[in-house]
Amino acid sequence: MSKEQRALQFMLDGNYEAAAKLFIELMEIEKEEPRHFMHFGKLLFQMKQYEEAERFFLKAISLDESQPEFFNSLGNLYYETKLYDDAIKMFQHTIKLGLDESDVHFMLGMSYVQNNNITLSLPYLQRSAELTNDAEKSFQYGLSLAKLKYYEEATQQFTNAIKLDDTHTDAIYNLAIIYVHKNELVLALQQLEKVLEQAPEHSLALQAKKEIEKLSR
Repeated sequence: MSKEQRALQFMLDGNYEAAAKLFIELMEIEKEEPRHFMHFGKLLFQMKQYEEAERFFLKAISLDESQPEFFNSLGNLYYETKLYDDAIKMFQHTIKLGLDESDVHFMLGMSYVQNNNITLSLPYLQRSAELTNDAEKSFQYGLSLAKLKYYEEATQQFTNAIKLDDTHTDAIYNLAIIYVHKNELVLALQQLEKVLEQAPEHSLALQAKKEIEKLSR
């Protein structure tokens, strides 16, 4: 096992001190190898040392601007630190460089959501949901659709999220709310009961159930 592989294994195992020692040695030996700076940046990111992590990500990019993963890592850092405009630029560049993966599209879509630009989030959340069967990704895409009142499409996404994870109470609750908007109160109550079976203290579901029962009297 090479020194780099050992460092990565230490990082995976949570032995950050040992990983850092090896990465520093590698950076001193191979000063122009961007991969070492990127790995050390990821280690710092895991340790929540965000300013230092950014410095090493930027160093890696300065050595090789062709690697989409470098920009993706920097995008994740900017998202984590709530710099959503910067995150958007990094994820856009990641995709431009050819990294067409579900997680990248998801993070770009969520960056737009956090920036309160739901319309621009849609194509990226849609692409993310298309590339993988993942309950949370279907849910977030459905949530953006619902916010824009595309209720039929949102229903499909919430239903898919529940199919993938029948304990996803947020998806079940939001499906109930769509039924409320469509005045299908019986179906809404059925979904709310499912939420409360799993989460009896779900305040939003309790309140919605109470309001529907008032209307049904």
